[in-house]
Amino acid sequence: MISQATINKLREMHMSHVAEVFRQQSQGLSMNGVSFDDRFGIIVDIEYSARKDNRLKRLVRKARFDPAIARASDSFTKTIAAYAKVRLLILDKWLLIKITGNEVWNLLETIHKRHQKSSTIFCFQFAPTGWSGQISESTLADAILYRIAHSSYTLELKFSKKKKINP
Repeated sequence: MISQATINKLREMHMSHVAEVFRQQSQGLSMNGVSFDDRFGIIVDIEYSARKDNRLKRLVRKARFDPAIARASDSFTKTIAAYAKVRLLILDKWLLIKITGNEVWNLLETIHKRHQKSSTIFCFQFAPTGWSGQISESTLADAILYRIAHSSYTLELKFSKKKKINP
């Protein structure tokens, strides 16, 4: 009974991997000849690895914003609100490919929520005059570009593709 109470406490403290290893060891599964220090080290390593893996999975899940999935799961509004709260959003490879359909609406909602409230950096490889051609819906393109163009600073960086080596 002491083992089950300990396992329950470990699970309540969100240490499920430690609880599982403790359960296995209390059943005598091939750990009889191992010292306490080594056994404890193994338990800590298992819990540590599991927590790191879970953290990585959570970060990857947060980083990959899929508007279609967000809309279907009713988390789209929360996600857009989260993007609105970020002080600086950097959109790299801005309009490198043409956007269509729901992508245009998602972009409009994001830009609209951030408009004059937070900073956004657009990293692009062609002139802003060509942006409207990359957005399939012309009316929405105008709305998006209006919000960007009338409250922005343009900083054009020029560089050569070849690196110069100083002697």
